[in-house]
Amino acid sequence: MTEQTFSKLKQKVEADRKRSRPLYSSFGALGDSTRYVIFNVLVQHEGFCVSDVARIVGISVPATSQQLKYLELSNLVIRKRSGRKICYEVNVRNAIARSLTHLMQS
Repeated sequence: MTEQTFSKLKQKVEADRKRSRPLYSSFGALGDSTRYVIFNVLVQHEGFCVSDVARIVGISVPATSQQLKYLELSNLVIRKRSGRKICYEVNVRNAIARSLTHLMQS
């Protein structure tokens, strides 16, 4: 392989890495089984408050809140306030979340 070909391939890999960061983040978030189950609950239903998700999944409210925060930081879900409660739903503006939703609903 010539030095020029090697350099072009290296630049392409770096560009792909930068472009794929959101995908890595999403897969990292869903790589945890609890977060996957929580995301799936939100996919199957239009949104739930933290306490409802905790009851469905069977973990504590603080643990559920932490997992939802991780999903939010990965841009897979969005948080909405409903009075004194915090509720979450799938972030339909995120192309990856939309694609995953479609995949999980089929």
